Formats: sequence, structure tokens, C-alpha cells
Amino acid sequence: MELRDFAPHEDQPVSYSLRDGEGFEVSSGSEVVSGGTLTFTAAGAVASTESYDLYFFADFDMSGSCSAPPADHAWALNGLSTDGNGDLDVSYEHGVDFTDVCEFFRR
Repeated sequence: MELRDFAPHEDQPVSYSLRDGEGFEVSSGSEVVSGGTLTFTAAGAVASTESYDLYFFADFDMSGSCSAPPADHAWALNGLSTDGNGDLDVSYEHGVDFTDVCEFFRR
């Protein structure tokens, strides 16, 4: 997953949760935005025949956890498909179409 034009979140952590079609988390992680971009790699997490939902948020309020927008900036990309070879390439340019995804980050 590549996040582009994320300069508003420079030096802020972005967390993601990748879930299969049944809602089970298959990969998750967190990285800090540097240079306005961020890349996540989840090697071996996807199968070639599944669809996936990707949830991610930038910790804009720096609380250390997910807060509902607009306190944090959060997005959902649903129904993502692999390329048939088990690769799920996602590129997302920063937008303001925020979605409350905090339910996927409560542990």
C-alpha cells in the first residue's frame, strides 16, 4: 500500500488493518509518514481469490489511538481485489472523504 500526498500527516503515525471477505484481520501495522509518503508491505497476507477491505487512519490528534474524524483522519477502501497472482497493490492519494474506522483498531 502506498499513500501519496500525505504531507498534512508528516511525522504522524498511520495505522492500517487489512481484512478478508469474512472480516478477519490478515495484516496490520503502523508507520510514520516521512516526506509526505508512506508504504506498507504485507507479504504473504493475501490469497489470489479473495477480496479485501483496508482500513487506515492517521493519528492527527496524536492521542496514540484511533479517534473518530475529524480528530483523526481515517479512510476505508472496500472490495479490493488481487491481481490474480496474490498481489494486492493499493495506491491512495490523500483525500478528505473520512470514514470512522476506529472499531477495527480497538484491541
